[in-house]
Amino acid sequence: MEGLGLLVEKLEPSGDHKTADFLATDRDAVQYLVEVESQADDSSYWQELKEIGKVNRTDEVMRTNVATRVVRHATKQLRETVAPEHAFNLLAIVPASDDPGTQASEFRSTLYGMMLLVPGESEGEQQTMECLYFDYNEFYGMADVEGAMLFWESSCQLCINTFAQRVDGFRSSALYQQFDKEGGIFDPLALEGSGQAYIADIDLSRSDPEAILDYITEKYSLSTRPIPIRLQQLRGEFRLDLHEGD
Repeated sequence: MEGLGLLVEKLEPSGDHKTADFLATDRDAVQYLVEVESQADDSSYWQELKEIGKVNRTDEVMRTNVATRVVRHATKQLRETVAPEHAFNLLAIVPASDDPGTQASEFRSTLYGMMLLVPGESEGEQQTMECLYFDYNEFYGMADVEGAMLFWESSCQLCINTFAQRVDGFRSSALYQQFDKEGGIFDPLALEGSGQAYIADIDLSRSDPEAILDYITEKYSLSTRPIPIRLQQLRGEFRLDLHEGD
């Protein structure tokens, strides 16, 4: 995080009292409480490869139970930490698999409840669009957390929680501006404003997708109701055993 222009202090637990991992300070003396979490490889995937010699799997890029547990554990750590009064709260998530890009997408979908909406039968120019908060999402219950930083390979992205109580102040911070300068901001309002995403900003049960679709159709004046689909990631491996003399 020093590469983001932050002065970083490692926090040490006091007795049995657990804390977040870091307290970071920017050039304007604004502070950020940061909890770092990582998700490892899918052990069942590699066990199948070891036993059979090959494995093919198609995964939906969606909210996952594993990512949900990681996010909730990190949020709990932040809430249990005694921090400076005005410090912003952030998650830092580091996918630790051989396919970190897909894993980062799963975390993003878990935070935002993302769904891909494709046009229905229409004669217009309606486009395929990602819809944020369409499905169950973790950010909804995290009003005290301003965002989550995703780090994978050589990439980093700051995901903004529009449900956060202090999100407007966070958008003015040096950290937000640094990510924005590098093109690393994922901010629902900016994406909606530039026509790159829909936002299902309505208090409806996420167990009723038909009502959500009706809302999106009306909100964005769509000529036909879109069709929700999930992105799929195809993954395959095979084991090559080389023996002496081959």
